[in-house]
Amino acid sequence: MKNHKIVLTLLTCLLAMMLININANASGYEYRKLANKSAVTTKSVKVFRGTAVNCEANNKFKYIGHIKIGSHIKVSQYFMSTGGWIVKSSKYRASGSHFYIVNTDKAHWFK
Repeated sequence: MKNHKIVLTLLTCLLAMMLININANASGYEYRKLANKSAVTTKSVKVFRGTAVNCEANNKFKYIGHIKIGSHIKVSQYFMSTGGWIVKSSKYRASGSHFYIVNTDKAHWFK
């Protein structure tokens, strides 16, 4: 009886870990959903294209360009753990594995 409880507990833990791993894989579309706050830029900022991989800590970033002053964009509600503000606009649209991010910790680049 005691062994059955141990085996059942181990199987439950293993299943829970697998489910957590499956849900941890984010896509560019999921990041894009976070950018829902309308904003106008007050400073020119650099934009990076992020590639979503198996874990958020392993995401890769590549410099893409600038967002000019006065551009109307959508930004995330808060500074993301990915290292910046998720953005989307007509030029910067997320795809299956890509999303766009402004790598700054200051909130003064938009209003």
